[in-house]
Amino acid sequence: MAISGFGKPERSAQEITADAMDAIMVGRTRLLLAVCVWLTGLVEANQPGGFNDASRTLFFAYLVHSGVLCILSHFHRTFGESRLMHWLDLGW
Repeated sequence: MAISGFGKPERSAQEITADAMDAIMVGRTRLLLAVCVWLTGLVEANQPGGFNDASRTLFFAYLVHSGVLCILSHFHRTFGESRLMHWLDLGW
């Protein structure tokens, strides 16, 4: 493989396409899980031991975060594939 000017090896179009498809799949899965948790918080709001306002707000923030990452993955932005994103997901 040839080395590009940024110090990273150049990748074939097939590798980039496979990585982009993986990022889209992960983005959609993350968004689906965020929607499910947020909707659960809405349904369980009046149940004893249910979600409170702070937890619903936190899960809504994660829903927005997941939506933004899902949209970015469709435009082939690599931010969602970075190590920082993996640590942010772990922190959520």
